[in-house]
Amino acid sequence: MKPVIAITMGDFNGIGPEVVLKSLRSPAVQRICSPVLVGSTGVFEYYARKLGIALRFTTVQELPGDRKSRAITVVASGGPFFGERETERSGA
Repeated sequence: MKPVIAITMGDFNGIGPEVVLKSLRSPAVQRICSPVLVGSTGVFEYYARKLGIALRFTTVQELPGDRKSRAITVVASGGPFFGERETERSGA
C-alpha cells in the first residue's frame, strides 16, 4: 500500500496550485504515493482548466479510510473560492 501524502496548495494567488497540479502528472509521484490535496477544490479546478491538465477531483471534509477512487482527493479548507458556494463544499 502506498503512503498517503497531504499536499497543500500554498498561496492560491501564487504558483503553488500550478506546481502541485503539474507534479501530480508525474509518473514517479503516482508510483510512490497516494496524493491528497489540502485546499479549495474550486482553486484546483480553476488552475487545472487554465493549464489544460485533465484531472478529476473529489472533495471531502475529512480523509476517508478507503481511497479506491481514481479522483484526486481534496480536503476542503477555507473558501469559498472562484465561484464555489458553501453548499458545494459541504456536500449538501
